[in-house]
Amino acid sequence: MYTNQNNFTLSFSTLKMTNKKTFALLLFWFFFIFAFSYLIPDFSNNYRYMMVEGEDRLIASFYDIVVSQYRHYFSWGGRTPPHVLASSLLYLGKGVTAFATAACYLILVYLIFKISCIEKQVFTKHFNKILFITTMLWICTRNYGEVFFMTVTACNYFFTTTFILFLCTYFAKGFVSNENFKKQNFSKALLPLFFILGVIAGWCNENTGFAICFASFLAMVHFYLHKKLNTVHLCLFLGFCAGFLILVLSPGNHVRLENMEKGSFDYFEHIFTAMEIFLLSLLENSLLLIAMAYLFYLSVKHKIISKYKEQHLQALYLFIVGFASLAIMIFSPNFPARSSTPFTFFSIATVLCLYNIVNKE
Repeated sequence: MYTNQNNFTLSFSTLKMTNKKTFALLLFWFFFIFAFSYLIPDFSNNYRYMMVEGEDRLIASFYDIVVSQYRHYFSWGGRTPPHVLASSLLYLGKGVTAFATAACYLILVYLIFKISCIEKQVFTKHFNKILFITTMLWICTRNYGEVFFMTVTACNYFFTTTFILFLCTYFAKGFVSNENFKKQNFSKALLPLFFILGVIAGWCNENTGFAICFASFLAMVHFYLHKKLNTVHLCLFLGFCAGFLILVLSPGNHVRLENMEKGSFDYFEHIFTAMEIFLLSLLENSLLLIAMAYLFYLSVKHKIISKYKEQHLQALYLFIVGFASLAIMIFSPNFPARSSTPFTFFSIATVLCLYNIVNKE
């Protein structure tokens, strides 16, 4: 009896200490991201999105933002959702922007943790996993400062990929869902909301838009064959496709491409440069790729792939989203280093998912 009491007391104390360490770690990253986001000066594209498109004046209202982005869609680019967010944050000021960035960072860490889970786990009880996520974000994210602290870039890659991670959770969890989740009936009134959220996700960025359409189509085929497909999956997928089409067919994208072609742009030469950037992005995420390979080797060695087939498909789905978002950039006329951000985020989730599978044995 006393032994059981002592064990319970020890377990409770360990849990309490773990929770304290977790909160301390999250608090550190919140203030770190907040401080640097607040202190970094505005430069480059930030100034452009402070201005009303086509006019020589600063944005003075949210109506100005709507007008500016309407013009932007037809004259320069189709990424309306992240650009509306960027102009809104720049209009609201440094304090709001820094707080939003820090809060989104914690949400990102939480979503990477949750989308990689193959069973229910309490976020605050897993200090080591949270430490792994934040460490890998620090080490593997290319142009870390630009991606997280420069408002326009953060809105294009950091905020949008976090949002996409949230929606992809519905697909990732579909592989390991139980009967209750599979037959879960959402209110029909919410289905248009899922479609709208899907449109926004597909409209965010060219590489992530392609990736979520491609990977989610493969997931839906699997769900259909195994009687797991539900209306939420269908509404999100249709939204992804609609948003992606709105993005890639924007007149502004064609205007920008025409301006590049009028210069010295050579697509054939660009392919070789793009391949170099692609390989460099893989190299800078080599720790994650090595971890994936090792964990998959352990799954093969211990013969658990068939036992945890759906869980491995969950990890594969996460990897496909990340890899497709990076690989498609080879064919883009512009391949900035920051565009590898989604690959890094989804690769971290893939590693954790494989670890959770191996750790069950």
